Amino acid sequence: MRELYIKSGKGFLLVYSVTDENSLKELLALREQVLRIKDSDNVPMVLVGNKCDLEEDRVLSIEDGVKVSQDWGLVPFYETSAMYKTNVDEAFIDVVRQIMRKEAAISAEKKQQKEKQKLEQFGNGSQPQTEQSNGVVGNNGKKNALDSNGNNKNMQKSEQTGGTTEGGAGVSNGGGGGGVGGATQNSNGRFKQSGPDLSTNKSGSKCCTIM
Repeated sequence: MRELYIKSGKGFLLVYSVTDENSLKELLALREQVLRIKDSDNVPMVLVGNKCDLEEDRVLSIEDGVKVSQDWGLVPFYETSAMYKTNVDEAFIDVVRQIMRKEAAISAEKKQQKEKQKLEQFGNGSQPQTEQSNGVVGNNGKKNALDSNGNNKNMQKSEQTGGTTEGGAGVSNGGGGGGVGGATQNSNGRFKQSGPDLSTNKSGSKCCTIM
């Protein structure tokens, strides 16, 4: 039953009587049991020497409690009186503060580990590929086939068919009147603009046709 309480406990008040030397010796074994069950040397703990009001019956001095506290790694030590409530609240407050500090440290450590894992996953993640073998993805999201020389086969096919294609929309001035130009293929296989001359508009500013 004691082991069950120790396993579920987060902090411990180890209390002995200043009027009983054996109670302190038993406490030494109890502390070892707590550390063994919790499997840690960092356990919130307070050493308490009770019945400090019974000065006539005292067999253990304050120095005895201080020495044990030092041997345990400077565990907080209080002499208390349950009858007069001397240092009782202080002992409980101390162990609760230790528990809160430990839980805060564990929470911060877990948060750092999660952030580290996210950074590692991001660093190992692959970037989306926009280029693949025998093709390239154009701005319109379609795959354009490439020949062995790396030229765009779709463009070559368009140049070979000849004919006319519709040009881009002409840029109109403030009163409207923009036009649609055309494109014809010359003997060199290149396209030239045909239709209305849109190099300048009535206001004198330059226009363009997107082909």
